[in-house]
Amino acid sequence: GPFIWVGYYDSVYARSGGAMRFTDISIPKGSTIASAYFSVKSIFSSNKQYVKSRILGQLANNAEAFTTLDDFKSRRGTVVGGANNNNITSNIVSWDNIATNWTDETWYNSVSITTVVHEITNQSGWCGGNAMVIFWDDFENRSTNSANTIRQGYTYDGAAAKAPKLTVTWTAPTRRGPHIYVPNVSWLSKALLKRREI
Repeated sequence: GPFIWVGYYDSVYARSGGAMRFTDISIPKGSTIASAYFSVKSIFSSNKQYVKSRILGQLANNAEAFTTLDDFKSRRGTVVGGANNNNITSNIVSWDNIATNWTDETWYNSVSITTVVHEITNQSGWCGGNAMVIFWDDFENRSTNSANTIRQGYTYDGAAAKAPKLTVTWTAPTRRGPHIYVPNVSWLSKALLKRREI
Protein backbone atom coordinates (compact mmCIF):
# COMPACT_ATOMS: atom_id res chain seq x y z
CA GLY A 1 0.00 0.00 0.00
CA PRO A 2 0.97 3.68 -0.12
CA PHE A 3 1.80 3.86 3.58
CA ILE A 4 2.68 1.80 6.62
CA TRP A 5 1.00 2.59 9.91
CA VAL A 6 0.94 1.28 13.45
CA GLY A 7 -1.39 1.78 16.39
CA TYR A 8 -5.14 2.01 16.90
CA TYR A 9 -7.25 3.73 14.24
CA ASP A 10 -10.67 2.58 15.41
CA SER A 11 -12.39 -0.59 16.62
CA VAL A 12 -12.26 -2.05 13.10
CA TYR A 13 -8.68 -1.06 12.29
CA ALA A 14 -6.98 -1.87 15.56
CA ARG A 15 -3.78 -3.87 16.17
CA SER A 16 -2.20 -2.31 13.09
CA GLY A 17 1.22 -2.76 11.56
CA GLY A 18 3.15 -4.03 8.58
CA ALA A 19 6.55 -4.90 7.21
CA MET A 20 9.33 -3.25 5.24
CA ARG A 21 11.58 -5.15 2.85
CA PHE A 22 15.03 -3.69 2.25
CA THR A 23 17.01 -5.05 -0.71
CA ASP A 24 20.70 -5.20 -1.65
CA ILE A 25 21.95 -5.09 1.94
CA SER A 26 25.73 -5.08 1.55
CA ILE A 27 26.60 -6.19 5.09
CA PRO A 28 29.02 -9.15 4.95
CA LYS A 29 28.16 -12.25 6.96
CA GLY A 30 29.65 -12.22 10.45
CA SER A 31 30.00 -8.44 10.63
CA THR A 32 29.80 -6.67 13.98
CA ILE A 33 26.78 -4.38 13.97
CA ALA A 34 27.59 -1.15 15.80
CA SER A 35 24.25 0.58 15.25
CA ALA A 36 21.06 0.14 13.26
CA TYR A 37 17.72 1.89 12.91
CA PHE A 38 15.13 2.60 10.25
CA SER A 39 13.60 5.94 9.28
CA VAL A 40 10.11 6.71 8.04
CA LYS A 41 8.80 9.92 6.52
CA SER A 42 5.47 10.77 8.10
CA ILE A 43 2.29 11.05 6.12
CA PHE A 44 -0.41 13.01 7.96
CA SER A 45 0.11 14.67 11.33
CA SER A 46 -0.97 13.07 14.60
CA ASN A 47 -0.76 14.25 18.19
CA LYS A 48 -2.51 11.35 19.88
CA GLN A 49 -0.32 9.82 22.57
CA TYR A 50 0.70 6.32 23.56
CA VAL A 51 1.36 4.61 20.27
CA LYS A 52 3.32 1.53 21.25
CA SER A 53 4.93 -0.87 18.83
CA ARG A 54 7.28 -3.79 18.39
CA ILE A 55 10.12 -4.14 15.90
CA LEU A 56 11.54 -7.49 14.85
CA GLY A 57 12.81 -9.17 11.72
CA GLN A 58 12.15 -12.11 9.47
CA LEU A 59 14.72 -14.80 10.20
CA ALA A 60 15.60 -15.46 6.57
CA ASN A 61 18.88 -15.45 4.69
CA ASN A 62 17.34 -13.60 1.75
CA ALA A 63 13.78 -12.42 2.42
CA GLU A 64 11.47 -12.60 -0.58
CA ALA A 65 8.79 -10.08 -1.54
CA PHE A 66 5.39 -10.64 0.06
CA THR A 67 2.72 -12.13 -2.17
CA THR A 68 -0.47 -12.71 -0.15
CA LEU A 69 -1.92 -12.06 3.29
CA ASP A 70 -1.36 -15.72 4.19
CA ASP A 71 2.27 -15.33 3.16
CA PHE A 72 2.58 -12.39 5.55
CA LYS A 73 0.90 -14.32 8.38
CA SER A 74 3.18 -17.31 7.93
CA ARG A 75 6.23 -15.08 8.29
CA ARG A 76 5.02 -12.83 11.12
CA GLY A 77 3.78 -15.69 13.25
CA THR A 78 1.07 -16.63 15.71
CA VAL A 79 0.21 -13.05 16.73
CA VAL A 80 -1.54 -12.65 13.34
CA GLY A 81 -2.69 -16.22 12.89
CA GLY A 82 0.48 -17.79 11.52
CA ALA A 83 1.17 -21.44 12.28
CA ASN A 84 4.29 -20.78 14.38
CA ASN A 85 7.00 -18.27 15.21
CA ASN A 86 9.84 -20.05 13.46
CA ASN A 87 10.31 -17.28 10.92
CA ILE A 88 10.88 -14.31 13.22
CA THR A 89 13.93 -13.14 15.13
CA SER A 90 14.19 -13.93 18.81
CA ASN A 91 15.29 -10.32 19.29
CA ILE A 92 12.28 -7.99 19.54
CA VAL A 93 12.57 -4.27 20.28
CA SER A 94 9.88 -2.01 21.73
CA TRP A 95 9.35 1.42 20.20
CA ASP A 96 6.86 2.98 22.61
CA ASN A 97 5.42 6.46 23.17
CA ILE A 98 6.36 7.43 19.63
CA ALA A 99 6.70 11.20 19.03
CA THR A 100 3.55 12.80 20.40
CA ASN A 101 3.72 15.50 17.75
CA TRP A 102 4.02 13.38 14.62
CA THR A 103 4.30 16.06 11.94
CA ASP A 104 3.46 15.56 8.28
CA GLU A 105 6.40 15.23 5.84
CA THR A 106 8.98 14.81 8.62
CA TRP A 107 11.58 12.05 8.93
CA TYR A 108 11.51 10.02 12.16
CA ASN A 109 14.13 7.50 13.31
CA SER A 110 13.19 4.33 15.12
CA VAL A 111 14.84 3.16 18.29
CA SER A 112 17.95 1.00 17.93
CA ILE A 113 17.35 -2.31 16.14
CA THR A 114 20.99 -3.38 16.34
CA THR A 115 20.22 -6.76 17.91
CA VAL A 116 17.57 -7.53 15.29
CA VAL A 117 19.83 -6.74 12.34
CA HIS A 118 22.75 -8.63 13.90
CA GLU A 119 20.64 -11.76 14.36
CA ILE A 120 19.71 -11.70 10.66
CA THR A 121 23.19 -11.01 9.28
CA ASN A 122 24.80 -13.50 11.65
CA GLN A 123 22.97 -16.46 10.11
CA SER A 124 25.19 -19.06 8.44
CA GLY A 125 23.43 -18.57 5.10
CA TRP A 126 23.43 -14.77 5.08
CA CYS A 127 25.35 -13.11 2.25
CA GLY A 128 26.04 -9.46 1.48
CA GLY A 129 23.64 -8.23 -1.18
CA ASN A 130 20.63 -10.11 0.21
CA ALA A 131 17.24 -8.71 1.25
CA MET A 132 15.97 -8.16 4.80
CA VAL A 133 12.43 -7.79 6.19
CA ILE A 134 11.73 -5.66 9.26
CA PHE A 135 8.31 -5.88 10.93
CA TRP A 136 6.88 -2.79 12.67
CA ASP A 137 3.52 -3.26 14.34
CA ASP A 138 1.21 -3.14 17.33
CA PHE A 139 -0.41 -6.51 16.79
CA GLU A 140 -0.50 -6.93 20.58
CA ASN A 141 -2.87 -3.94 20.87
CA ARG A 142 -0.74 -2.03 23.37
CA SER A 143 -1.53 1.46 22.04
CA THR A 144 -4.24 3.62 23.59
CA ASN A 145 -7.61 2.55 22.18
CA SER A 146 -8.65 6.02 21.11
CA ALA A 147 -9.56 6.97 17.52
CA ASN A 148 -6.61 7.89 15.28
CA THR A 149 -3.92 6.86 17.75
CA ILE A 150 -1.61 5.91 14.91
CA ARG A 151 1.71 6.78 13.30
CA GLN A 152 1.90 6.63 9.50
CA GLY A 153 4.81 6.69 7.09
CA TYR A 154 5.26 6.49 3.33
CA THR A 155 6.18 3.24 1.61
CA TYR A 156 8.07 2.74 -1.63
CA ASP A 157 4.76 2.15 -3.40
CA GLY A 158 3.42 5.42 -2.01
CA ALA A 159 6.42 7.57 -2.91
CA ALA A 160 9.75 6.01 -3.82
CA ALA A 161 11.74 9.09 -2.81
CA LYS A 162 10.09 9.03 0.64
CA ALA A 163 10.36 5.29 1.24
CA PRO A 164 11.64 3.96 4.58
CA LYS A 165 15.42 3.88 4.98
CA LEU A 166 17.57 1.41 6.85
CA THR A 167 20.78 2.81 8.34
CA VAL A 168 23.40 0.39 9.65
CA THR A 169 26.96 0.91 10.84
CA TRP A 170 29.09 -2.21 10.94
CA THR A 171 32.62 -3.60 11.02
CA ALA A 172 33.34 -6.36 8.54
CA PRO A 173 34.90 -9.53 9.93
CA THR A 174 38.69 -9.82 9.78
CA ARG A 175 39.73 -12.36 7.20
CA ARG A 176 43.11 -14.04 7.05
CA GLY A 177 44.91 -14.12 3.73
CA PRO A 178 45.41 -17.42 1.85
CA HIS A 179 48.22 -19.68 2.98
CA ILE A 180 50.67 -20.40 0.17
CA TYR A 181 52.98 -23.38 0.52
CA VAL A 182 56.44 -22.75 -0.93
CA PRO A 183 58.49 -25.95 -1.20
CA ASN A 184 62.14 -26.10 -0.21
CA VAL A 185 63.78 -24.69 -3.34
CA SER A 186 67.15 -26.33 -2.78
CA TRP A 187 65.52 -29.73 -2.25
CA LEU A 188 63.43 -29.24 -5.39
CA SER A 189 66.52 -28.34 -7.43
CA LYS A 190 68.36 -31.45 -6.25
CA ALA A 191 65.42 -33.65 -7.13
CA LEU A 192 65.30 -32.25 -10.68
CA LEU A 193 69.04 -32.72 -11.15
CA LYS A 194 68.82 -36.32 -10.00
CA ARG A 195 65.99 -36.99 -12.48
CA ARG A 196 68.13 -35.57 -15.33
CA GLU A 197 71.04 -37.86 -14.39
CA ILE A 198 68.85 -40.93 -14.68
